Amino acid sequence: MHLCVNADYVLLKMINLSIAKSHVPQFLRIFSAPTGTNDKNLGIFWVLGWVLQRLSAYPKLVAATLLMLTLQEAFKAALAFSLKFIVDDILPTRDFNLFGLLLLVLLTGFIFSSLAGLAGDYLVAKLTTYFVNDVQMSLFEHLQTQSSEFY
Repeated sequence: MHLCVNADYVLLKMINLSIAKSHVPQFLRIFSAPTGTNDKNLGIFWVLGWVLQRLSAYPKLVAATLLMLTLQEAFKAALAFSLKFIVDDILPTRDFNLFGLLLLVLLTGFIFSSLAGLAGDYLVAKLTTYFVNDVQMSLFEHLQTQSSEFY
């Protein structure tokens, strides 16, 4: 076990030395590829661009997913604002009719937010399935173009 820990330590030291030699500022090193590698195929920005390129094949599904997320977040913001409204305006005047109306609006918003959450989860699952299938198909197609010496 001691040998394994030392090997890991040496590997980490080698990685740190190769990163330390680069001219990338410290706070940007996690976004770039290590020294001596093909920079265009590594790094968080490349991966993000690659994912966005794959997702661009499903614009309606991405838009619907973002809409459901926006509806959920809008309800959270409205809930916070309504609590402020209850404390600052309704409770001092003891206007229980307005309080009942506000609770009815919040209940309706909660129902819509819950339905948006369910729909959003369904859409995310569908989008993820499409994304993974595309990646698997592109990998399969790439492997089919390789020569027999590759295998």
